[in-house]
Amino acid sequence: MLGERGIMKILRWLDRHFEETVMAVLLIIMTVVMGVQLCARYFFATELPWCGELTQYLLIWSCFISIALCVRHGLSHRVDQLLQAVPAKISSVIFILSTTVELLFFGYLTPRAYLLAEYALRIGGTDNLFPVPVWVLYAAPVTGFILAVLRCGQRIIIELPSQNNRRPQAKNPSEEVLPQ
Repeated sequence: MLGERGIMKILRWLDRHFEETVMAVLLIIMTVVMGVQLCARYFFATELPWCGELTQYLLIWSCFISIALCVRHGLSHRVDQLLQAVPAKISSVIFILSTTVELLFFGYLTPRAYLLAEYALRIGGTDNLFPVPVWVLYAAPVTGFILAVLRCGQRIIIELPSQNNRRPQAKNPSEEVLPQ
């Protein structure tokens, strides 16, 4: 059984490594699948058309997961030079404001992506070459946008208590919301 300490340890690990781990696993699977495709083509003179489709699905999932990773590491669209050029208090306000705009943007996109995924689920259907339901593909934006909203909220929570103490570090993911 996991105690409170074990659960907190797992949550801290997920907070620090979730997106990177998911993207690494997806990249490994893509590499193996394309390797199998190449071996099948050149050594056995046959094609596995589902390999390309699977790789496309995984690449799309990877792209949407990377949104949250970029938000977590502060690599989203922001003018870092402007943040460094203005006084710390103004810089902090700009940082929080821009992160809030990101949060609102991803919050706006999330329900629309959900409606699209729900529609794909309702109509059913699979790809001709790859027998996976199409809604699995349309669930990628929903997942990516929800993770981005969570990471934007997390960055705001991290920044608010320190807004009077320091200039915001847009690329410092070492701070965390979860206690040690």
